[in-house]
Amino acid sequence: MLLLLSGCASAGLSERVDQLDREFRELRRGHAVTAQRLREIDRLNQTSFLVQDSIERLGLELQALRQEVTKMQQELRVVNAALFSVKPTDQPPAPSASAGRAPQPRRVAPPARTTPEAGGAQAQSDLPDDDRGIYQIAYAAMQQDDPDTAVRAFQKLLKKFPQSDLADNAHYWLGEIYAGLGDSATAEKHFHKILEEYPSGNKVPDAMYKLGVLAQESGDCSAAMSWYRKVREQYPWSPVSEKIEERRKQCEVAQ
Repeated sequence: MLLLLSGCASAGLSERVDQLDREFRELRRGHAVTAQRLREIDRLNQTSFLVQDSIERLGLELQALRQEVTKMQQELRVVNAALFSVKPTDQPPAPSASAGRAPQPRRVAPPARTTPEAGGAQAQSDLPDDDRGIYQIAYAAMQQDDPDTAVRAFQKLLKKFPQSDLADNAHYWLGEIYAGLGDSATAEKHFHKILEEYPSGNKVPDAMYKLGVLAQESGDCSAAMSWYRKVREQYPWSPVSEKIEERRKQCEVAQ
């Protein structure tokens, strides 16, 4: 009887050991699976980090390219404007008196070319029928320190082509011209027009910066600092952001 009981106990113990062994192996397999999944998660995290880093790097490169394209477009407009402005003088000059020839009637120099006001009137009558042609003449006149002609041309562009992709640029340069002439109120109106009517245009950060400059020059450093903060926060990639620090220092000294 004792032998029978001993055998049963031994069999039960052996079965329990086998069960524990199976459970241990299951736990080891589960642990291995968990470890594998953790390694996969680590790899995914590393991959995600690399992807995010690449996205940020590409974003910076894209911003740099946009700035370069904007700069090239501005340079191209200057070149086009210069070329366009040369066309009216392509005709040979009138023969001089020293050449011994009497001036031909068609060579008589019109007085309109001798004064800025009259010159502006002639430029207004000779403006082309397309927005880019008008813009080129306006920009060239501005570069040649002829604000009358530039203002008339820019205003005609805005009146005739209000939906032109150059309209925000026209408002910006009108703001610059009026600011240079000391008419800050009119300059501010044009800069505000850009923010209100062309909020996605490329001149928005420049207009904000100029509004800050005008406020600062009028003695309102609080408003100026508000505009500068908006530019830094909303358009940190804009070239005008680099000009703000010195302006901020001037305001801090003034305050």
